[in-house]
Amino acid sequence: MKAKRQALKATATAGGLLACLALSACGSSNQDVQSDKVDARSASASTSADAACEPSHGGKVTPVCGLQSPEDFQLLPGSTNQMLISLGNGPVYKGPSSLALLNTDTNAVTELPVQQKPKDGWGDAGCTPPKGEFSFHGMNVQKMGDGTVRVLVVNHAKRESVEFFELDRTGSDPQLAWHGCVTTPAESYINDVAGLPDGGFVVTVMAPKKDVQPKGFDSVFSGKNTGPVYHWSAKSGIRTMPDTMKPGPNGVQVSADGRTMYFAEYTGFKMARYDLEAEKITGEADLQIVPDNVSVGPDGELVMVGVKTLAEARECSESALAKCDHPVRVQTVDPGDLKVTDVSVDGLDVLRGATVAVPVGDALYISSVANDRMVRFAYNGLTSK
Repeated sequence: MKAKRQALKATATAGGLLACLALSACGSSNQDVQSDKVDARSASASTSADAACEPSHGGKVTPVCGLQSPEDFQLLPGSTNQMLISLGNGPVYKGPSSLALLNTDTNAVTELPVQQKPKDGWGDAGCTPPKGEFSFHGMNVQKMGDGTVRVLVVNHAKRESVEFFELDRTGSDPQLAWHGCVTTPAESYINDVAGLPDGGFVVTVMAPKKDVQPKGFDSVFSGKNTGPVYHWSAKSGIRTMPDTMKPGPNGVQVSADGRTMYFAEYTGFKMARYDLEAEKITGEADLQIVPDNVSVGPDGELVMVGVKTLAEARECSESALAKCDHPVRVQTVDPGDLKVTDVSVDGLDVLRGATVAVPVGDALYISSVANDRMVRFAYNGLTSK
């Protein structure tokens, strides 16, 4: 299985219904704060006068505080200590979404102002620059064939769209430029995105947008099929992929060769494996958690964190994460044989509203979209049980 695992190292993305209810823009179209009004800032996020932000469990649990509802994050391609974080506008902060860099060696956070620089070949030709603030959700960072670092982010403000950015770290200060976008059907609530080697992408549709709010929860949490996965290419545009209508499509990954897609079925307790050439499901892993976001381990393992029951997930969502103190669990899936493994992590009780777990060296970073932090957990690796 080692060879099959290695092919997945390229990407890591995330997104979930917990995040939707935490992020104030689910279904909203009235944000007026301009994204260019967000000042770039650098700060050490690891220390705080707040005692709740102190290390615990004998130093094995270290919070990284001062973040704005961190919904998704990913190690930059080829890096061992630089993460890009998608910061939402959730219950802790109500400001516009932004992207930021985290240095995991120092816990220094640098927020990235967005420069609008439309560029041919980035998204649909008719997609116009955003007006007003962003509301970010799932995210994917991809190194393209020419060395360009492309960042795709799901956006819910004023439109359902995938926004295209370029991250340039060649100079003394990192630069983030908006180059284009692709709008998706307005009636669909998109969740997470993964880039393809040919420049296209796949994006999950969790449910109809009208159902991603309390009055639609009976449908969303029924365990029935609620949404598909869309495929976009410059040649064909947006289309629904066959055989992808599933219960709550959520986090998504694509193998480095672009042949296989893996996506979490949030209310189906499964991880689906999909052949992108034959366009069909080739297997499903049965999970013991409500799988939210998906990241990739050092040997290609698919990594997820989540609560254990739909009732717990629903309570988290209905309360906008105010009642979400349910224990979470970390599991991995082998992309080859779809074997599921429990990962032992001490101190998970310090989090609520966990949406994504990303392994970085000897630590596992887990976000708390319901709070102002992500947390670093020292652990014994993804093979532990």
